[in-house]
This record gives sequence, C-alpha cells and structure tokens, in this order.
Amino acid sequence: MLLFNEALMHYVWKHKLLLNKPLLTTAGEVFKIIQWGTHNHLDGPDFMNAKIEFGHVTLVGSIEMHLHTSDWQAHKHSSNPKYNNVILHVVYKQDATQPDLPTLLLSDYINPMLLQRYQLLMQSEETIPCSSQLKDLLPIHQNAWLQRLMVERLEQKSQDILAAIDHQKGHIEEVFYQTLLRYIGKNTNGATFQALAQRITVKLLTKHKASKHELESLLIGGAGLLYQLESQEHNTTFAYLQTKYELNPLQAAHWNFGKIRPSSKPIVMLLLLADLINRSQKLLAKVLEAATCKQLHVLFEVHATFKSQKYQWGADTINTLIINVIVPIVYAHGLRTNNESQSSKALQWWEQLPTEKNNCTTAWKKMNINPLNAADSQALLQLHKQYCLPKNCLQCAWGLQIVS
Repeated sequence: MLLFNEALMHYVWKHKLLLNKPLLTTAGEVFKIIQWGTHNHLDGPDFMNAKIEFGHVTLVGSIEMHLHTSDWQAHKHSSNPKYNNVILHVVYKQDATQPDLPTLLLSDYINPMLLQRYQLLMQSEETIPCSSQLKDLLPIHQNAWLQRLMVERLEQKSQDILAAIDHQKGHIEEVFYQTLLRYIGKNTNGATFQALAQRITVKLLTKHKASKHELESLLIGGAGLLYQLESQEHNTTFAYLQTKYELNPLQAAHWNFGKIRPSSKPIVMLLLLADLINRSQKLLAKVLEAATCKQLHVLFEVHATFKSQKYQWGADTINTLIINVIVPIVYAHGLRTNNESQSSKALQWWEQLPTEKNNCTTAWKKMNINPLNAADSQALLQLHKQYCLPKNCLQCAWGLQIVS
C-alpha cells in the first residue's frame, strides 16, 4: 500500500512534477496550467493566484487540494467564502462528483517511481530515513543544505533568546545566566539548574559577587545541596540569607545523581559557577566585546575544590558553552541592536570551533557525512531534530533530491 498525503500533493504541484501528458478534468475537459499559483501556508486554499486556461477561457483564482473529492464537502468549503474563488480542485482519489467545480485526479499524473521513493522514506525504521540513499547525493547539494541549516539553527536559538529577553523585560544578563545554567546542567540536570536560576537570580548573586563564600552559600543552599558540602559556616550563611531574601530552596530529590562523572556533579558545577561570578567583572559585556574564541576561553577558566579534589572546566566544556550559550546570545544581541558585525562574529565562532562529539554526529559519520566544525555539527543536529525524526523529508533539501 502506497503512502500518500496532502504534503506530497503540495510538493508535486509546487515543483511541477506531473507526468508530461494532456491534462483532463474528471469531466473530460482539456485545460492548460498557465500559472501554478503560490503555496499558501495560512488559512484558505492551498495555492493562490493560479491561472488556468480552458479552451479560449482563462480563469484566475485559487487551487485547493484534498486526498478525496468528498473532502470538499466534509471540510465545509462550500459555505466558506475564502474558497469562492477556487478554480480547480486537485484530488488524489475520486469518491464523489462535483459537477460545478473542475477537478483533476492527480493519481493519473504522478510518476509511480516518485511514490515508491517517498514510500521508502516514510516507511524507513532508521532514525535517518534516507540513510541508504545519501551516498547518491552530490557534495555540492550536501554543503549547500548544511549551510542553510546552520543559519536556521542559529536563527531558531536566537529567537528563543530574544523572546526570553522580552519576557525578562530587556534584562539580557538574566537570560544569559539562565541559559548558562541550563547548559551547565546538560541533559541530566539542565531543567533543574534552570529552576535554580529562577530562584537564585543573577540580580541577587550580583549583590554578593564580592564574596565567594556567600555566592557558594546562595547557589548550593538554593540547590538544596548544602549537606554535601559539610560546612557549618556555609549552613549558617545560607540560613541568614534565606531569611533575609525569603528564599525557597530546591530539594535534593530534584537532582539526578546517577551515572554522572565527578566533574559534572551538580555541587562541583555550582562551585565552579561561584568562582566564575566572583572573578568576573561585567562578564556579559566582556563576552560581547570578545573578538576570538581564545579570549572566551580565558573568561571561563574557573577552578574549584571539593573534598580535596581540584576541578575546572576543560576545553571541551568551555567549547560546549560557547557553542550553545555564547554564540546564540551574541548573535541575538546583534539582531536586537542591529549590529551586523556582532552577529557575523558569532557565526564565525561556530565555524572556528571543533565539531561536537555526540550520538548525532557519530550517526552521521557512519554515513560518511563528516562535520568539519561546530557549525556543521549544529547543522546536522538541526537536520536530525527538525527533519529526520519527524520525517519532514519533503521540507529537506536532501529528501527532495532523493524523492525527485
């Protein structure tokens, strides 16, 4: 059984992939398509401003598409004025008659090979549906699509940040801090770190940035993890600050402690964060002013000691923070302030950083798609999440090449 849907109908029509033979309506009328119309992604007919010629009569209007002829009545288009100017009803199967509306049976005009290629993608059980066909793509098609995906990924991240800045009434430092904590926590504790950032705000921490002890007390006490520190001095300090600011700390049960390396333990990360805040003066301003990734690394070279063991953020961790936090923040700030050079700098940082090592990049490498830098690995992550997993193959440049 062939899989078919309206998305495929839109794709066939938009790319003019009908078989090269005379077009006939279901009533036997011969017609020519002068203008295929513009794809409409809003409410109303699927394609607007189309032009069709029936003999010596030319009709200008919209085109509506359905899997079945009966869908016109089922969707109550006859009583919707938005569909009054429809000049052609395109259907895949005819299960009813509509003498007053010219209808094209699309199944008569689609190449069976196209349907088979599409079916292979939709029925694939691989996480990357086109994995077996990727080898047939030309490198130029691969590189052009990755470039577009990189920009799409960064635009998406920056729009999320801009929305958060609006939510924080323009307080970009708070957004920077919350985003930083989310990625410090990684997938294991990212949401909990972000919840902590909402309770122990950057505004509060700034008041105590001169005292590393007080910063540690606020962060670790707010996280509900003071018992791990085993410090009566920190307990006393947090008890005072908790009363002063009416703080509501998290509970230890909120944290995930399983299968975490010692250097990634929440308490270690919080100690490192306290050192970062204590040492930094106008951290976000310095991040925005930085010209190179090396300068960013210097800003995030922090140290902490927990149970006689020394810890620091290594190069890989700092690169992860640059890729996921700093680049989107700098790019978004460039958009917000109309500073094109700043946004361009952020893109260049992605291109200068080494490719990320994760399950996604490993999967692509097995198919000989080898990212050269962080920009490529972010593009492949965007491709995997936004196109491969939901099987949006007809919106993917590689998928279009394969289906066509």
